[in-house]
Amino acid sequence: MNNQKFLQAITEKALSYGKKAGATHTEVLFIESNHKFASIRQGELEEIEEADSAKVGFRTFVGNQSAMVSSSDLSDASLEAMAERSVAIAKALPEDPLAGPADPEQLAKPPFKDFDKYDRHRFSTEGMIKRAKTAEDIARAKKEITNSQGSKTFQNVVQFYFATSIGFSAFASQTSFGASVNVVASKGQDNYSGGDFSSVYHVEDLKAPEVLGEAAAEEAIRFLGAEKPKSGTYPIVFDRKVSASLLHDFLAMINGESVVQGTTMLKDAMGDKIFPEAITIVDNPHRMRGLGAAAFDDEGLPTQKLNLVEEGILKSWILDLKRARQLKLASTAHASRGLSSPPSPSAHSAAILPGELTPQEMIKGIDEGIYIKDFMGNANNLITGDYSRGAEGFFIKNGEVTKPLKEFTVSGNLKDIFASLKAANDLVYEYSHNCPTLMCQPLSVSGT
Repeated sequence: MNNQKFLQAITEKALSYGKKAGATHTEVLFIESNHKFASIRQGELEEIEEADSAKVGFRTFVGNQSAMVSSSDLSDASLEAMAERSVAIAKALPEDPLAGPADPEQLAKPPFKDFDKYDRHRFSTEGMIKRAKTAEDIARAKKEITNSQGSKTFQNVVQFYFATSIGFSAFASQTSFGASVNVVASKGQDNYSGGDFSSVYHVEDLKAPEVLGEAAAEEAIRFLGAEKPKSGTYPIVFDRKVSASLLHDFLAMINGESVVQGTTMLKDAMGDKIFPEAITIVDNPHRMRGLGAAAFDDEGLPTQKLNLVEEGILKSWILDLKRARQLKLASTAHASRGLSSPPSPSAHSAAILPGELTPQEMIKGIDEGIYIKDFMGNANNLITGDYSRGAEGFFIKNGEVTKPLKEFTVSGNLKDIFASLKAANDLVYEYSHNCPTLMCQPLSVSGT
């Protein structure tokens, strides 16, 4: 990995070539990364990989026309040719007056907080192999586990330099460490897979391989003997591992792109009560070590903690500059982009805040219900709100989670699901978007 001065020099040189080629505005993103992983399967080393990557992306404007190009060739000749090609493409494309860059006064100002996303620790190849093997060995030690789909450990080291011709520039580096294991449990003709994974910025926050192995085995074993539920209408409890799927649907519905195109049932719902009063949804990119944490978005605007839903009421869309201009609103600093793809809106680190009841207290009040542990497929319609998903889980009887269930479909409407949602108190920040255990009104369950 090169140092910050090298990334800065390449980026500034690229900016100068953009100006020379005739761009009225240029943005340059330089990303350098090292990816390394090791995988184990059935106790044997399956794969080791290490790869370095360095790429530069141009986004150039000629008035209201813009284009993007990228390359892994960092030579002066290549940078100059990329700038010229980007400008030529921009001139050939139609004008888009809404897709321009930020005004200088909108940009984030240094110093930028890094939210502790960089760890100096590095896995050795032997260390990754050992972790992956330990996780699989722990899982395979259970007598019910008959097969393994593999165990993997990885690390990524990424640094980038982003600069624009109107004076914004920023350097950042981050690490990520992860591990996963997936195994199969069998009993007679029953075969069920189970797994667990962990992804963090710092090694000390990574789940221990022993914990991963135990969780993966338990996930597979507990479904042995599963049967289809009797079709009917049941209150639904969403396990914390799958409850974020409802949040993902909601975030897609309030994404500025969906609002502009009218492809969401919430397009006219700003200020309406969508959820019960006890539900608050926050997008907070300022959590230390939080996945998705960022001081600025990919257009250089300063990020902020934002209540998307407050006491059940929809308070904000998720907007980048272009969609904000289309809706005649201010950007919410949610632009996300790649080296060769233009900015689009995306939430940083959203969460449904926890309620007061434990999951056990929530379940205790259910005579007969369904506890969903996993989903398969997705036939949700975000325009109408129609909701239909294949699922696996457990039957709830007299307030207790009982027999495992398989091969059933849960269906209803997201409008009704949102309006009846209740949150437990077990929120844990493990992913970019997080939720506690959730419960909603009875939905239709199709089984036997």
